[in-house]
Amino acid sequence: MQWSPSGSYMATIIPDKGVIVWGGASYQKLSRFSHSGVETVVFSPDENYMMTNNFNPNEKDAIKIFHVKTGKLLRAFALYPPKFTATENTPPPKFQWSHDDNYIARQDEDMITIYELPSMKLLDKRSVSTVGIFEFQWSPTANIIAYWAPEKGNAPAHVDLIEVPSR
Repeated sequence: MQWSPSGSYMATIIPDKGVIVWGGASYQKLSRFSHSGVETVVFSPDENYMMTNNFNPNEKDAIKIFHVKTGKLLRAFALYPPKFTATENTPPPKFQWSHDDNYIARQDEDMITIYELPSMKLLDKRSVSTVGIFEFQWSPTANIIAYWAPEKGNAPAHVDLIEVPSR
């Protein structure tokens, strides 16, 4: 099971079928979300959205993002982005929510892909180039992404800040 950040919802996982979300004064069943083999549930900071993951590298819909109140599936993703170089022990790149539920972003090869919510459309129809990126995080109070890249060749290690949506 998984609580939402403010405790408004509780999600229970039924691995073969999906997720049930409970809420309200007496935590009654609010909605059922279909996702076979689901292993994890993550709510967005303002509890508007929910992401489920079954960690199946062979499934094109391994990760699903839902609108909590309507139960609508907004978009589904493969476990690894299409051009991502993964070895046998490489964990899949994580999606991260912005502090205000306006965006969700995912690291890819030398880029960060940012989607606008609830449309799930790619911000400005292109990803943000981040050559050598190792890790990124959203600011907890503003729509700013910080990412760092380690030293490589003659290029020094660096931390960059990207304001969203202006870039």
